[in-house]
Formats: sequence, C-alpha cells, structure tokens
Amino acid sequence: MRAGFVRHYWGMVRRYFVAGFLVLMPLLVTVSVLVLLFQYFNTLGLGIYIDRLYERLTGHRLTGLGFFVILLLMLGAGVAASTVVGSKLFQYGESFIVRIPIARVVYTSTQQILDFFVSNKSKQFGRVVMVEYPRAGMWVIGFQTGYAPPPVQVAEGQNLVSVFMPFTPPASGIVLWVPEEEVVPIDMPVEEAFRLIISGGARVLDASPRAPAEMERP
Repeated sequence: MRAGFVRHYWGMVRRYFVAGFLVLMPLLVTVSVLVLLFQYFNTLGLGIYIDRLYERLTGHRLTGLGFFVILLLMLGAGVAASTVVGSKLFQYGESFIVRIPIARVVYTSTQQILDFFVSNKSKQFGRVVMVEYPRAGMWVIGFQTGYAPPPVQVAEGQNLVSVFMPFTPPASGIVLWVPEEEVVPIDMPVEEAFRLIISGGARVLDASPRAPAEMERP
C-alpha cells in the first residue's frame, strides 16, 4: 500500500517537473540570450567609452547606457540608410572599407551572416531535401541552396548540388556537395523543416505517426 502511494506521488511530481521544465525552459533560454546580447553590446568598445564618458561627466555610473545608445545609433543608421543621401553615404563608406584587406574580410563576412538571418529563409534555402549522410542507409534533412562551383563539378565529373545541413541547435552547419541524382526532394515547408531540426526530431507534421507497413496500406 505504501509503495503504491509513493509511486503515485512520485509519478505526479515527475509529471509536474516535466511540465514546469517545458514551460520555463523557453523563457529561461530567451532571457539568457537577451542578457548575453545586452552584455555583448554594452562591452563593445563604443559602449565602454560611453559608460566611462558619462561617469566622468556626472560622477555617477549608469550601467547599460552604452547598450541603449548603440540601439539608438542603429535606429538612426536605419533611418539614414532609408534616404537617398544616407544610402549614398553608406555606399561610399562601404567601398572604402572593402579596399582595406583585413577589414574587407571581417566586414563582408559579418554582412553575409546578417543578410542570411534577416532575409527570407525560403528564398535563401530553396527546397527541403534528404541526403544519405554520413553513410548509406542513414538520412538527414538539408536545404538545397544551389549548385557546386564549376571547378568542383569539373573535378568530380558530374553535376553536384549544394546542400546545407544545419546542426542541432542550428547555430552552424556544413555544406555538402551531393550528386544531383542522390538528392531526394521532400514536400515540406522550409519553416517546418527548421522546427523539426531545432526540436531534435521531436516535432513531426503528423501528430499520430504510423508504422511504415501501416502507411503503405491503401
């Protein structure tokens, strides 16, 4: 009797813990990311300079001032870039930066990363596909982004497509060059494929999965 009582309440505690975990984890992760962004922007060279300048002028320290000033500068830059004159000025500044060897690499790489996240993912990734990786019989979901560079295709002697395979969590990924005939297209929206990858395969389109033999029945 006592063992059954303990099992009952232990199962109830476990269910409550799992429910609380599922409710709080997205919130905690979101808050943690926002705090990291706040600390990152506030510790940039400009943010530190603004904080120290304010402390020197007023005698008081206001933590986070540099963060909010940088946000205002971003807003002002966006407004300026939306005008004809501001757009021209930014183009001249960009052309000057890309002439500097080291600055060109840093600037263009950062710009490409930001464009990747801000732009439409559906257009950026193309279609959802499956490829066998890392060996035959094992399949992964990826996004066909185009074709391999001509030198690669010439060296291989066949048509190769570029498939981007994100990791879980999708902070990075790898690019695979796969023979076109070995790429299997999937009838799945790009957004749904991302959710599937982010969830580690836990999120599925069909809430009631069936066995393969059952799915083949008419």
